[in-house]
Amino acid sequence: MIYETAGIKDFSSILAESGTIYHLRGDYLFKDGDIEYLPVNRSYSPVYTADKLQTNPDAPYAKDRVLHDDITLDTKTIGHEHLMTILGKQFLFLTVCHNNYNVLFDPLLSENSHISAEAKRVGDVLSKSLLRKKVNASIGVLGSHQTGMNGPESDLDLVIWTPRYERGDTIRAIRETFTDLGYTNPNETNRLGEFATRIANLGKLTIKTGEYLASQRLRWISPQGVHTSVQCFHSDYDHNATKKTLDAILMGSFEYLGQVEDQIISIADTSDPYNFPRRWDIDASGSPATALGFDWVHQGMGVRSTLSKSKEGLFKIRAARLRDENAKDIFALVNPGDYIVPIEI
Repeated sequence: MIYETAGIKDFSSILAESGTIYHLRGDYLFKDGDIEYLPVNRSYSPVYTADKLQTNPDAPYAKDRVLHDDITLDTKTIGHEHLMTILGKQFLFLTVCHNNYNVLFDPLLSENSHISAEAKRVGDVLSKSLLRKKVNASIGVLGSHQTGMNGPESDLDLVIWTPRYERGDTIRAIRETFTDLGYTNPNETNRLGEFATRIANLGKLTIKTGEYLASQRLRWISPQGVHTSVQCFHSDYDHNATKKTLDAILMGSFEYLGQVEDQIISIADTSDPYNFPRRWDIDASGSPATALGFDWVHQGMGVRSTLSKSKEGLFKIRAARLRDENAKDIFALVNPGDYIVPIEI
């Protein structure tokens, strides 16, 4: 089994032959001979039972959410779903063979005629503002707003694709735009503690780490009270670098060196991609190494924040430590409780 580029935009809606709707979690797949495995979230399943159709005849789909990286003992697979174990943790994939799926909707606003009116409105304003500011970015929408299954008060989740070294400028332009529109940053209100507790509980992390991650989120509240969040991904993600590391893990060509707890590291470049899977180039004990984050909670880790008082640029890591056949260390953040955070957090 090997890692390959999927050639499908991150967060595209996938319609399986069973009628179930999935959302792609990353622009990659695992290939084993003629069979391919797409990393997905299960989002909606068709409702065929008469009793449910009678109570809600206009909604033939029901929310049936199973996150790619949140598999439990109670998770039951359906259709062509496959639970794959990576370093002891299970993840949800969709088995692809004989064209048993279709790309239902591309997440890009410019190519998607099915998205909600609110997503179109906010996306259009944001697109025009970024264009005026000469920001090189594409805007997309996630989840229910993408598939037309949202309610009028549904939170809005946007995704921005921008080149790696323009990420900082893009985020500054997004913040300026939402401020000009009268949106409120919840991190500057008393709601930061609420978000921090939620993230800490979901990720099995300390409250302090939850506060750090909450402060990293790009989230706003509209004047009408609608929550809008933005994920900023790289349009020039280096799949080749990730492939080398993941192929070693998939083929088992590594030595397991145990779990490290609060090992001090430095990060070579904090503009490393936020795409799935999250990757960092790090220095551990004077040697170059790679860190990979497999859980959604790892997305905002490994960067400085307003909560970081130290100027040393050092971080601490909790992860499984592996060594590949070229004697290079790989630090795998597999479980929600794993982390890369500033040393003072």
